[in-house]
Amino acid sequence: GVTARNVALRMREMGIRLAMGAESGELIRLSLGRSLFAGCIGVAVGLLGALWVSRLFARFLFGVVSWDPATYALAGAGLLALSLLASYVPARRAARVDPVEVLRGE
Repeated sequence: GVTARNVALRMREMGIRLAMGAESGELIRLSLGRSLFAGCIGVAVGLLGALWVSRLFARFLFGVVSWDPATYALAGAGLLALSLLASYVPARRAARVDPVEVLRGE
């Protein structure tokens, strides 16, 4: 939802870029790149928090390792994939917008 709102807020910018001759693929890559950057920061902060919390709860885990690299890597990769998917759909919609209609709407 946040990613879709960010793309919607940048609709005018994308319309101007399209009017200036940008390709729709470039706009999609731009949106995906920004979303991937934000997703990487979120995953990094989340992993640090998870490591901290896992140390706190390690004494309550019996027979289970609190630090499982595969689990952390899979969770981080899954969240990044969801972040890219969540930004691709609105970015594709924004890249197909008519620049004249966007500029006329302002």
